Amino acid sequence: MWLTSSLQIERQSATRDQSDMASSEIVTLTFTPDNPSNTSIISSDGKILYEAVTEFSSKTLVTRVYDAQDEVIGMLAWRDVLPDRVTVKGGHPVSFATWIK
Repeated sequence: MWLTSSLQIERQSATRDQSDMASSEIVTLTFTPDNPSNTSIISSDGKILYEAVTEFSSKTLVTRVYDAQDEVIGMLAWRDVLPDRVTVKGGHPVSFATWIK
């Protein structure tokens, strides 16, 4: 049996209704299993939106995030001595500290 975790966020859209105000909705995302290193992020209607997969590769622990089309959209290389490296959508790797700023 897998443990799951759910996250609710409020998403505001840029569309305007008759009162000329932005509308918003609550979005529920479920993480199955409840493990940020190896999980599927699932929408409230059961569609897999993203998957995070962590593997040991050539002396480095690597977490890759895939979108619904199974394309890699991000990667984190966990390193022991040197700074961790982040790559977003095929860009150049940067240190985690630089990326998070």
